[in-house]
Amino acid sequence: MTQQSVARTKIESAIAARGNEIDGIIATGYNPTVAAAGLLTERHKNPNLKQFHFIGIDTDPITIQAIRDGGIDGTIAQNPFAHGYISCALLKLMAETKMPRVYAASLPTGWSSGPTSSPASLPV
Repeated sequence: MTQQSVARTKIESAIAARGNEIDGIIATGYNPTVAAAGLLTERHKNPNLKQFHFIGIDTDPITIQAIRDGGIDGTIAQNPFAHGYISCALLKLMAETKMPRVYAASLPTGWSSGPTSSPASLPV
C-alpha cells in the first residue's frame, strides 16, 4: 500500500462515517492532497453523491488537473525560496532596526509565485 492509498482509504472512511457533517476538507500534506484530488474528482462526477469543497497543498499534476476538472476547489503552492528569503530578511531587519517583535508578526505577506518573483520590498 502506498501513502496515497492509505490517505485515500482514510478520507473515504471519514466521508463514510461523518460525510453528512462535512462541508469541506483541507489537506496539509502532499499525499492526502493527491489522494483527495483523485477521490473527489471521481465522486463529483456522480450528482447523487454529496459534494465537498476541498483545498490541498502543492502543485502535483493530478492536483492541478483536478482543479481544472472541477473536482477540487484549489491548492496552495509552496515557495521554499521565498520562505527562506523572508525569514532571513526579517531577522536582518529586526537585528538592524531593533524592530519590536510585535511588528514582525503583522508585516505584509505573499506575492505572486513563479521563477521571476522576488520579495524585492524587503531589505537584504
